[in-house]
Amino acid sequence: EPLPSLQGYLRDAFSDQELVTLNEFAVGDVPAVMQLFVCDAHSDMSSLVETKGLHGKNVHTVEVSTVDVEVEKLGWTYLDFLKVDVEGYDFYVLKGARKTIEAGAIGIIQFEYSSFWRTAGSTLLAARNFLEERGYEVYLVASNGLVRVPYEPWGEYCGYSNYVAVSRAWKSRIAELVFIQ
Repeated sequence: EPLPSLQGYLRDAFSDQELVTLNEFAVGDVPAVMQLFVCDAHSDMSSLVETKGLHGKNVHTVEVSTVDVEVEKLGWTYLDFLKVDVEGYDFYVLKGARKTIEAGAIGIIQFEYSSFWRTAGSTLLAARNFLEERGYEVYLVASNGLVRVPYEPWGEYCGYSNYVAVSRAWKSRIAELVFIQ
């Protein structure tokens, strides 16, 4: 969590959890120092992507790392589940996990998609292609299960939704959740 106002809250909330480590940085596609645009009304809507009308003048300079850097630093060889919810910067986080994804070392990746992607210069098609070219199948998370959605009829609809990318190794494990192939 890069936002100082939430770091204390998270430290308190997870102080009794030995397996939880709070890292005070953002995650993206390359290690860097960037501006975090803070939404004053909803701090959970803060983002590395500035969205006019949502973000005010409250801006913090934050360190940015990548999934690949952190996985290597921790000596991890496999992640069962990676959750990405970074208000429009999601595809950049996926690109920052390129080595780990290419190694098939993440079982399931969940990411959020919304109109913030357009502001960030990202597309759902680019993310889907990036993941599928690396052996993952991408599904929309629906109320009745996972749905394999063809891109062509919908395109960049930019509606708020969640997707999961499932590695070849995990495909059989989630078969009962897939509603439409």
